[in-house]
Amino acid sequence: DADAAATRAEAAAKRARSDADAAQADKLKADAAVRTATSAVADAIQAAKDASAEAKASVELADEAQAHAKDAKAQADAANKEAVTAVAAAAKAAGFAHVTAQAAVDAGKAAGQVADPANDAVQLGSPYVDTDSAAALVVLTGQGSKTIAEQQQAVADAHAKNAAAEAQAAKNTADQAKGDAKEAYTHAAGAAQYAADARTYSKEALGYAADAAKAAAAASASLTRTIGYDNQAAQDAAAADAAAGRAEGYAKDARDSADAAELDAAAARSAAAQAEQDAKDARAAADRADTAATEAEQAAKDAAQYAEEAQAAADRAEKAAQAQQIGAGTVPDGDGGSIGNVFYVVDHIEKVGDPEVVSKTDGCDGWIDKLFYRGDCTITSKIRYVAVLDLYLCGAQDLDPQKYSCPSEATDYIGQIRTKELSQTVTHTITMEEYQSNIDPVDILFGSWIKCAQKLTPGGQSGSWGGCAWAAVDVASMFAGKAVRPIADALRAVDAAFVTGVGVRDALKALKAIDGIDAVTVAAIEREVSVYEELVTACKVNSFPGGTEVVLADGGRKALRDVHAGDLLLATDPATGRTRGEPVTRTFRHGADDLVDVALAGGGRLTSTPGHRFFVPGRGWTLASDLRPGDVLRTPGGTRAVSTVAERHEATPRTVYDLTVSGLHTFYAVAGDSPVLVHNCNDLVADAQKFSGQAHTLDEHTAGIVSPQRAVELAAEKTRRYNRTTPNSLFVDQQTAQQVVDYALANNANRIKNWLQKSTRPDLDFEGSFGARNSLGKAYYPDGSAVATGNRFYIKLVRAKGHKAGFYVQTCYPK
Repeated sequence: DADAAATRAEAAAKRARSDADAAQADKLKADAAVRTATSAVADAIQAAKDASAEAKASVELADEAQAHAKDAKAQADAANKEAVTAVAAAAKAAGFAHVTAQAAVDAGKAAGQVADPANDAVQLGSPYVDTDSAAALVVLTGQGSKTIAEQQQAVADAHAKNAAAEAQAAKNTADQAKGDAKEAYTHAAGAAQYAADARTYSKEALGYAADAAKAAAAASASLTRTIGYDNQAAQDAAAADAAAGRAEGYAKDARDSADAAELDAAAARSAAAQAEQDAKDARAAADRADTAATEAEQAAKDAAQYAEEAQAAADRAEKAAQAQQIGAGTVPDGDGGSIGNVFYVVDHIEKVGDPEVVSKTDGCDGWIDKLFYRGDCTITSKIRYVAVLDLYLCGAQDLDPQKYSCPSEATDYIGQIRTKELSQTVTHTITMEEYQSNIDPVDILFGSWIKCAQKLTPGGQSGSWGGCAWAAVDVASMFAGKAVRPIADALRAVDAAFVTGVGVRDALKALKAIDGIDAVTVAAIEREVSVYEELVTACKVNSFPGGTEVVLADGGRKALRDVHAGDLLLATDPATGRTRGEPVTRTFRHGADDLVDVALAGGGRLTSTPGHRFFVPGRGWTLASDLRPGDVLRTPGGTRAVSTVAERHEATPRTVYDLTVSGLHTFYAVAGDSPVLVHNCNDLVADAQKFSGQAHTLDEHTAGIVSPQRAVELAAEKTRRYNRTTPNSLFVDQQTAQQVVDYALANNANRIKNWLQKSTRPDLDFEGSFGARNSLGKAYYPDGSAVATGNRFYIKLVRAKGHKAGFYVQTCYPK
C-alpha cells in the first residue's frame, strides 16, 4: 500500500545517501591513485630513457667490438702473410746452408787430398833436406801446402757448422712465424665472438629499451585512464549526492502521497474487486466467442470443401456429357441424328459484311461516355459468317468421360470443311468490362459471339457453356450439304481392318475412292498401312514351302531350301522398274499351319503364308491373304493374273522358308513356270544389331550367345544398378528369340502403328504371352541360381529416325 511504498522510499533514500558517501570515499581513493600513477609514470618514463641510453651505449660497444674484430682479422691475415714469407726465407736459408755445408765438405775433402801428398812429400823428402836442396824445397812446399790445406779444411768445417746453425735458426724462425699466425687467427676469432656477443647484448638492450618504452606508454595510458576514472568518480559522487537529495525529497513526497492514497485505498479495493469480476465475465465471453469462431472456421472449411466437391461433380457431369456427346457424335447425319464418334472443332469463323442491328435499348446510345454506363445496353443483331471446321473420328472403344476429349492415338483426322454463308440473329447485353473497352457495342457483340461459338464446340476446348448460351449456333446448318458419313464409315472400315488384320489394302482403296476426302488424311493413312504391313509380315511368319523356286541373278532357279547367304537373286524396284542382282543376307525356316494357295490364269500355282506380300500394279504391295481374283502380279517380263485365292489350315505344321535380300528387299518366286515379284521378310532382330550398345536382345538375353556365367554377371550388374535383386533371363536359343520378337510385332501391329503415327513418346514397351504354357528360357540371379521362365515376355521398342521401320527392338526377354 502507499504507506509501505513511502517506507520503501525512505529506505531507498538512506541507501542513496550511503552510496553517495561511498562514492565520495572512492573519489578520494581515485585521487590518491592518480598521484601514485603519476609518480609511476614518471619512473617508467625515466626507466625507459635509461634503458634507451644503455641500449645505445651497448650498440656503440658492439660496433667497436666488431671494428676490433675486423682489425684482429686483418692482423691475423698480415701475420699469415709474414709467416708465408718467413717460411719461404727459411727455405731459402736452408738451401743456402745446405749448399755451404756441401761446399765445406768438398773443401775439406780437397784439403785432405792436398794434405796426404804433402805428408808424403815431407816424409819422403825429410831425410834429404840437408843434402838435397830440391828435397828441402819439396819438404818446405809440402809443409806449406799441408798448412794451407789444414787451414782451408778448418775454414770449411766452420762454414759448415755456421750453415747448419743458420738453417736451424731459419727453421725456428719459420716455426715461430707459423705459431704467431695461428695465434693471431685465434685472437681474431675471439674478437669476432666478442663482437657477436656484444651485438647480441646490444639487441637485447634494444629489446629492453623497447619494452621500457612500451611500459612507459602503458603507464601513461593508465595514468590517463586513472585521471578519467577520477573525473568520473567525482561526477558520480556529485550525481550520487544529488540523487540522494532527490531521493530524500521523493521519500517525503511518497510519504505525503501514502497518506493521501490511504484515503482512496478502500475505494480502489472495491473497484479492483469489480474489475476482477468484469475480467472473469470478459474471459467467459471470450471463450464463448473463440469456440464460436472455431466452429465458424470449420463450417467455412466444410463449406469450401462442399463447394469444391460440388464444382468437381459439376465438372465431371459436364465432361461426362461432353464425352457422351463425342461418343454419340456432334456432326449431324442429315436425318435428324448424329454420326457416331465423329466430332468437329471450329478452326475459325469469318465475318461476312457488318452485323445488322435489329434492335437496341436506349442504354446503348452515347456509348462513348463510358463513365455513365449502367449495364443497360442490350443489342439484337443479325450476324453473317462462314465457319471453317476440322472433323475428327474417335476410334476409342471406351471413351473416358473424365478426360473429356478423345485420346490422340485413337483420333483420326477426317479433314477440314468450309461452310456456306450462314446467318444468325443473337441478342446480348454488353457487360461493364466490355463497355469500358471503348469499342463499338456492335463489334463487341460479334467478337463475343465468335468466342462463345468456338467454346461451345466439342473436341477439346474448355469453357462454360452456360455463359455463352446466347451464342449457340445452328450446327445442322453448318453441315448442310456436306457428305461426312461416307468418309467416317470408310475410316471406320480402315480401323477395323487394322484390328482384324484382314482387308487393310481394300479398306484404304475404298477410302481413297470417296469424293471430298482430304489428301493429307489419305497420305497419313497410307503411311500407317505401310507401317502396319511391315510389322505383320515379320520373318518366320510369312514364307514359302521349301520346294518353291526363286530366280537367281543369272536367270537360273533354285529351291528355297537350297538357298544360302551370299547367293545372288534377281530383284526389282517396282517404283523405278530397275532390276539387278542382290545378295541373300540370311535364310529362315519354321513351321506354319495357315497357308494361302494363289492360282494364276493360264496355269501355275504358288503357296505362301497369309502375310507374305506380292506386288500388284495399281495396288502396290499386297498381302497374300488380300489378293483377289483378277489381281495381276508382276513378272520379269510383264504380269500374270490371279485366278483364285484359297486359304487352308494344315493339321500338321508344314516347314516353310524365307530369306532376307539386301538392297531392294525383293525377289522372284516361281508359280508354275512364271516368276512373280514378292517382298522378302523383315529381319528386325538382325537390323537391331546395328545399334551397338543399345539393342541387346541377342547380346544379353539369348542362350548360345550369352553363357550362364555371363548371365549371372549381368544379373549382378543390374542388381547393383537398380539397388534391388534383378535377374537376367535368356531365351532358349536365337530362333526362339526371333520367333517371340516376330510374334510380338505382328500381334501388336496396330498398337505400334498408332505409337509411330499418333504419339510423340520416344519408346513403347509391353508384355505378352507366346505359345502354350511352355518355358521360353531361364532367369539367372546374382547368387548363381537359375529358374525356368514361363511363356511371357517383355519387349521395348525405341524410335530411330531414318530406320526403315521407324524403330528398333531395344530389348526382349522371357519372364
